[in-house]
Formats: sequence, C-alpha cells, structure tokens
Amino acid sequence: MPPHAHAAAQIPRRPRAAQDQQAPWRALFFLSGGLPLIGLLWSPPQPTALFYTAYVALCALRWVPLKGAGGFIFAALLTGALIESLNWLGLYLRCAPQGHLAHPQLLAQLTLGFGFYLGGALAWAWLFRRYGFSTSEAFVIHGIMGISVAQNGEILLEGLRTLPAGALVWLFVYALYGCTVALPRRLSTPCGARVARLWWHYPAALAVCTTGALGGRYGWGWLAATLGALPAPRPICTAPFW
Repeated sequence: MPPHAHAAAQIPRRPRAAQDQQAPWRALFFLSGGLPLIGLLWSPPQPTALFYTAYVALCALRWVPLKGAGGFIFAALLTGALIESLNWLGLYLRCAPQGHLAHPQLLAQLTLGFGFYLGGALAWAWLFRRYGFSTSEAFVIHGIMGISVAQNGEILLEGLRTLPAGALVWLFVYALYGCTVALPRRLSTPCGARVARLWWHYPAALAVCTTGALGGRYGWGWLAATLGALPAPRPICTAPFW
C-alpha cells in the first residue's frame, strides 16, 4: 500500500449515520439563506438582511483566502462596511429619516462604524488566538452582545416592552451581530490551538468583545468629533454620501 494511502486510511471518519442525520439540517440551513432575498421583491426593496445570505453562502466555501489575525481583522472591517452599507441602503431606498444610523450620510456612517468594528475585531482576534473559539461559539457570544448594546441598549429594552413580538427584533439583531464575527471567521484562519473549554470562558469572552467593541466605538467617535472630521447630518435623500 502506498504511504499516502495508508495515512488516509488512518484518518477517522464520521459515522455514516451521523452524516445522514445532519444532512436535512444542513439543507434547511442553506435554504434559509434565500429568505432575505424576499426583501428584494418589496417596494422599495429591503436589502438589510442580505448579510445573512452572505454568511450562509460562505459556509459552503472550502477555500480560506486570508491567513492569521491580520486577515481576520481585515475581513471584519470589510464585513462591517458591508453591513453598514446594507443598513444605510435600506433607509435610503425608503428616503427614510436617519432612524437607527449614527449618521445619515453613508461615508460618515462608515467612518463612525470603523472604531466599533475594529475594536471588536481586535478583541476576537485575541480570543481566537488564545482560546480557539469555533465560528458557531463566536456567533452566539457576539450575537448576545449585540442585543445588549445595540442602540445603546434600546433594542434590549424595547424587546422586553413588546414581548413576544419583540423577540423577533432580538432575533434579527442577534443574527446581524453574530454575522459580524462569523463572516470574517469563515474568511480567515485566526485561531491558535483549541483549549479545553471551561464555563467561565464564555462570559469572559462576552466581556472582552463588549469592551473591545464599545471601547472602539466611543474612542473613535470621540476622536472624530474632536477633530471635526464629520459633516453635519443632512437628509439622507438630498445628501446621501457626505
């Protein structure tokens, strides 16, 4: 037997029964990626949830184009720009007021969001390297963080006031923030050796990513305001970009 054939024979394989059990769930997961496309049929189109379609599509990707923590941080900033642009586009197509955006002009919104996504990316780059969290674990932790901090806690409080309907808003925000770390994780390999998971690793990771994201948001926002780097807000339809 050739040496490479012998090595391949030693690789443990998942039992066929386990693969068969997971197949329907995988199919449903990939089909769920098409749900946000329905929003494109509305008038005006609603593109915001397409971030989830992008995440599902990347889960089928076997090729990892970026390497290391630097690649993860770069991918996280691109993911943040995509999500902020989709949020902005949804309001622009409706010619809506500023709503949940920090700034109605797209480039100003991207500038403000830079600190949030950079801080979160630095925090997760360290968490991946130190503890080797999986993509699904990072999705859950960052999604929980998002429900707590979105719009300075208003999403959490509004959901509590409007339960059970408010749970749908939580679900959307949870998916959005989960994808902000899961998308770049699928595009990169920032992890070190996986360590044995202890219960306190999860709340510690929640505290670290929250501190990083909020520290980046407020620190960068303070610097931008101090330097006068942003234009005064204007109606989104009359001044869309700056």
